[in-house]
This record gives sequence, C-alpha cells and structure tokens, in this order.
Amino acid sequence: MSAEPRLAAVPVMSVRARAVSHASPMLPSLEMFEYAIGIVRVNQGDFRAAREAFGRALTEVPDRPETRAARLGLAWTALREGKSAEAGRGFAEYARLHPDDEQATDALVLASEMALASGDLKGARELLDRILARHASAPRAEFSRLNRAILMLRGGEAAAAVPSFRDWVSRAPSSATTVNPNRA
Repeated sequence: MSAEPRLAAVPVMSVRARAVSHASPMLPSLEMFEYAIGIVRVNQGDFRAAREAFGRALTEVPDRPETRAARLGLAWTALREGKSAEAGRGFAEYARLHPDDEQATDALVLASEMALASGDLKGARELLDRILARHASAPRAEFSRLNRAILMLRGGEAAAAVPSFRDWVSRAPSSATTVNPNRA
C-alpha cells in the first residue's frame, strides 16, 4: 500500500498545530515543517497547497536561514505550474536576497533562462551580466557565458558573439564540445 493516500488524508493544520504546541528538539523547526509539507504537496501535484506551505514558512519565521529553501520552493513550484515569468522573478529574488549563498548563481542562471525563454532579451542580458560580474568563477557561470553569446546572436550582434563562442569552446571541460570542421 502506498504512503501517499495516508499523507493526503492527514489534516495539515492539525499536524502543524501539534508541531507548534509540542515543540521539542526532536521536532523540525516550524519553517522546515512547512517546507516539507510544501515538497509533499508539489510531489502530489497540489501546487496551491505547496505555495501556501512555502508561503507560511517565509512569513512565519522570515529571518531564519532555513527559509531560503522555501523561497526556492516557491520559484520551483511556479516553474512546475508553467509560470515561467513568475518562476524567473522568484529565482532572481532569491539571488538578490542571498547573493553569497552557494545556490545564488544557479538561481540567477535559471532566472536568465526564464527571461530568454519569454523573449525578454534585455532582462536576460542584465541577469547574465550580473552572473559574470559577481559569480564568474562559479561552476555554472560557463552556461552564462554560452547563453550570453547566444543572446548576442539573437540580438543581431553576430560579430561580438564570435569571440564569446571561441572563449567558451576554449574553456569547455570536454572534447565533446570541441567543433571539428572536418567531421561536419
């Protein structure tokens, strides 16, 4: 028997009330409890309930470092719902609020991808420039270099894009990305 029907049948508010009234070192913090409820609801496809749980984690204890996960949870939920503009804003907001967090670069890369996908070339360019200015040595900054070159092409700046593509190919960690004109 699957555990999922039992999870769906548990009234969240009663479990939440018990977690608050019986707080102990053995129980997770309230914001982490709400975050966990949000994850369960996303996996069940109940995005409205996931948003509510992530939102409670952010509003009830906004100053705790653990609420970062809930902020990302809101952005990922919007993305799962197909709301890419909202997801992009959520990822950008996360990076703005937590610029030194190890996930800030990834959040900015995702925000730039959402802007590119929606055709917001100016917004995408600003985000990519921000990544390369502040997080140039981060592992996924290479994607930003590539996306920036692609953005230059899409914006009609082919001559400016060529050196960026060459630079990206020269930095590529794998020979699979090396172009061999004789094999084409």
